[in-house]
Amino acid sequence: MDTSQGQQARAAPRSVARAVVIKEGDVFFLAERSGAVPAGNQDGFGLYYHDCRFLNGYELRLAGTNPIALFCSSERGSIAQFELTNETLQLDGDTQVAQQTFGITLRRVIDGRDIAVHDVFTFENYDVQEHTLPVSFHFQSAFEDIFEIRGLHPKKVGKENKPEWHDGLLLLSYVGADRINRRLEVYTDPKPEKTPASGAEFILKLGAGERRKIQLTLCIIESREQPSSPAALRSDPVRVANAIDHRSQEWLAQCTEVETDSTLLKRVMTRSLLDLGILKSSLDDWEFFSAGLPWYGTLFGRDSIIAALQMLTYQPQIAEQTIRLLAKYQGSKTDDWRDEQPGKILHELRRGELANSNEIPQTPYYGSVDSTPLFLILVGEHANWTGDLSLFRDIGTNIERALRWIDNCCHEANGRYLFYSSKSSKGLGNQGWKDSGDSVMNADGSLAEPPRESSMIQKRQL
Repeated sequence: MDTSQGQQARAAPRSVARAVVIKEGDVFFLAERSGAVPAGNQDGFGLYYHDCRFLNGYELRLAGTNPIALFCSSERGSIAQFELTNETLQLDGDTQVAQQTFGITLRRVIDGRDIAVHDVFTFENYDVQEHTLPVSFHFQSAFEDIFEIRGLHPKKVGKENKPEWHDGLLLLSYVGADRINRRLEVYTDPKPEKTPASGAEFILKLGAGERRKIQLTLCIIESREQPSSPAALRSDPVRVANAIDHRSQEWLAQCTEVETDSTLLKRVMTRSLLDLGILKSSLDDWEFFSAGLPWYGTLFGRDSIIAALQMLTYQPQIAEQTIRLLAKYQGSKTDDWRDEQPGKILHELRRGELANSNEIPQTPYYGSVDSTPLFLILVGEHANWTGDLSLFRDIGTNIERALRWIDNCCHEANGRYLFYSSKSSKGLGNQGWKDSGDSVMNADGSLAEPPRESSMIQKRQL
């Protein structure tokens, strides 16, 4: 491959559809099959927290080359393991080392409680002689808001500080336009031999059959106060993994148990419930199901309600928490910027820099025609499944306000269906389930103009 072809190959877009995704709480990580995050990528790979990508470049190099990915797996959604090996290497001058001389295992554990990621690399020499292996890690962060990565909004410029090493740890930091300090601290054990800007270099002397480990801990810090000193977080990844296992078992114990003589069905049900457990996030001490990763890892009215509806058979408590959370943020006034109206249930709530700076209306944004009826359906189905009316009584006022919004929704249309249109300069033109810009068309194929009707919901039936 010539140089131009190599540059084109490196620049080719990568699909996050094949990403290895792990998540716990509000922290999630999308990596390639090698465990790496391609430097400066705009494809969505990286480490995220509260709608900010704290890491958009993270690569391991062996004597200046990228490792070869052999195998990867994701355990319980919060732990991943990657098996790697080397390309042909030039070591110690003219010494050539063949492919697959070294085996590298990366075990990655994401810790949603301490807001950190633990990476343990194990390097093994399969040769019959000793080798000295140069190992380097490279880190990059632009602290982009998720709307910037998606190309939906330019970044509101804050202050990005230069990476610096401080007492053996690497600091990547940014002060946002929302005056929130965001920082990524990179700890290494052992300490590196060299500390270039945004990197760490090690020299591993590996005898025949010998193993060596390097542990990296990536700590996320988000604060309105300027951190005075680095966090003293050095959690044991084994302890963290055990805690994740314990929380996974607690989640399964809370869910309805399905008894079957089919081993396959039992495994499918267990894995499905564990996967849904990974999608849990929290806000204001209430849990809900986020809508999907990476772009929709937050509270969505429609998606969070539908997931809670589907889980009523197995775990009705999360439906109750979702209802209470949505009731708390129910529309209380008319606000065209956010398409808010009294009684309306939100569409989307964001917590990133652009939302905090009011550059986008998702604070929350209410541009959904079906979140409000779905909210009422979930309330009714929760009462049906649990036989408990206490929640219904607690939010009686919210129910009345939601019904009133449906009665008054776009009354000028005066039809059987709910109609909608956006008044926000950055709102959604299409506010049903398929809300992309070109998803609602007339019979002749032309784009429909607002106000549009929702054929899913008939006012008189409600």
